[in-house]
Amino acid sequence: WGLTTNEAWSASRRSLRRTAELLIPATFTCAYCFETVHTTVDPSGGGQQEYVEDCQVCCRANLLRITVDTYDQTAYVQSELAYD
Repeated sequence: WGLTTNEAWSASRRSLRRTAELLIPATFTCAYCFETVHTTVDPSGGGQQEYVEDCQVCCRANLLRITVDTYDQTAYVQSELAYD
């Protein structure tokens, strides 16, 4: 016996809500255009993270260095030019 379409949809929505609750909202200043960019950080990636994210304003790549405080559920984000 499988789930009905409505039951599957409800289960999927609950799963997405739980995932979204685990993400930490954060901001960084674009290293190119200096605009404030809003992002989210996944704390399951560890206390020290590094990855490239495009600016939502100028579309240029920023290297993000992130420190996650899982106790306070905060993320500290530093950005720099991803490619010179």
